Amino acid sequence: MNAHGVGTSKFNDQQIMAFAERMKEYPAKSAVLNSPPEQKALINFILVKNLLQIEEKVRRIRYSETPIPELFYTQCDTFESIFSRKKNLIELYNKFSTKPIQAVPEIFFEKIRQFGPFSIKPAPLLMDLLCVFEIGKTFPFFEQLNNNDKIALCSNIAMPLYVLCSSFYSVQQNCDVLCTPDGVLAINIFTNSYYKQDSVFMTMGDKLLRKAVQSFIRIKLSNEEFVLIRAIIYSHMVSPGLSDQAQKLLRSEAEKYSALLMNVVQERIKVQAELELDARENIVSPNGNYGIF
Repeated sequence: MNAHGVGTSKFNDQQIMAFAERMKEYPAKSAVLNSPPEQKALINFILVKNLLQIEEKVRRIRYSETPIPELFYTQCDTFESIFSRKKNLIELYNKFSTKPIQAVPEIFFEKIRQFGPFSIKPAPLLMDLLCVFEIGKTFPFFEQLNNNDKIALCSNIAMPLYVLCSSFYSVQQNCDVLCTPDGVLAINIFTNSYYKQDSVFMTMGDKLLRKAVQSFIRIKLSNEEFVLIRAIIYSHMVSPGLSDQAQKLLRSEAEKYSALLMNVVQERIKVQAELELDARENIVSPNGNYGIF
């Protein structure tokens, strides 16, 4: 399925490039509202395509054997340092090897059992949280926010986005609990002598590391639905502490991505209904009896 049910064959490369340039110069929502239907479809297609391209880069980084440069972690001690850093990790995706990350050695688990889960820097977990901020900085509207608004927004959406992304990726790895890129089941890290006797901690851990993933198994999000839901959360216009101007800007972005998500979901439902109808027609004969008998 493609964005907005639009086939790429309708548009040539020149058209796509022309509209891409236009979207850089004018607010995307305005461009959509003031365009003929086919142009609206093209703009919507480009919007989702851009989100998917960013997601491809994130996954290359996430599953690569190449470690993230330490400077990206050392420059994450405050919101201000994250926002002021010029380099975006996602822009360096081609520096990351396409070879998959290796499984963690047994000594990792030995240290966990001896000294607790936080005795070793949880690089995969930190990477997912780092990517939450790096993805946010790729949205054009993000740079239109002042620092106070960026802090207010990210303070409210960072952990929900972390759980969303980590849970979705875990399902993609065929896991029914939260799983790191190197295949470690996060819940196993905490089932050691440090925490297994703490029923409150283990109950909360189970909700975060197991039950959150179960929801994603049930709803079976497509890649398009995932990136659009993520974009809607990034444009969370009711985050406490936002200025009136930021709320207005984010509301416009949220409406845009919500409409796109609705179109994608409707298209998926339409396709599923057509497939089910075809299946019934192939089974049932014209007289109402099952054709296989």
